[in-house]
Amino acid sequence: MDDRIFLLNCKSYQEILDRLPATMEQFRDLFPADKDARILIKPNLNSNMNALTGNTTDLRLLSALLSYLNTIGYSNITIGEGTNSGFYRKPDRCYLPPGN
Repeated sequence: MDDRIFLLNCKSYQEILDRLPATMEQFRDLFPADKDARILIKPNLNSNMNALTGNTTDLRLLSALLSYLNTIGYSNITIGEGTNSGFYRKPDRCYLPPGN
């Protein structure tokens, strides 16, 4: 099991673009050797919440990650996401409907 954890505090898209490559390089041993390998990215985009809540992925991060992968030669990338049905959304919480 790989237990490397990196936290980046970025305040702008440009800062994410500038700092993400150095962080991702520390995980290069996990990348497929074959640049034509299929890569699946499963962000957490299925909640209509602001990324600052921690409940969904910041689109700036997803964009920067895709840019990085393309820059180092990976292009067979699929973004996989599923539905998040059955929730009532409140400003800071998700609730299951009564009876479920």
